[in-house]
Amino acid sequence: MFDNIIEVLPEIGKAFGETLYMLFITVGFAVVLGIPLGTLLYYNDARAIVRRRH
Repeated sequence: MFDNIIEVLPEIGKAFGETLYMLFITVGFAVVLGIPLGTLLYYNDARAIVRRRH
């Protein structure tokens, strides 16, 4: 059983690295798109405009 794990260990390491790579790219896109979108939606909320006037 452990022989099989040792044989595929390099493949598991490569897959783990690829997963982290995809994760960092996706999180980067989420931050780059999400922060401006969230800010835009927050400041364009009708109730927020009314609160700022008073």
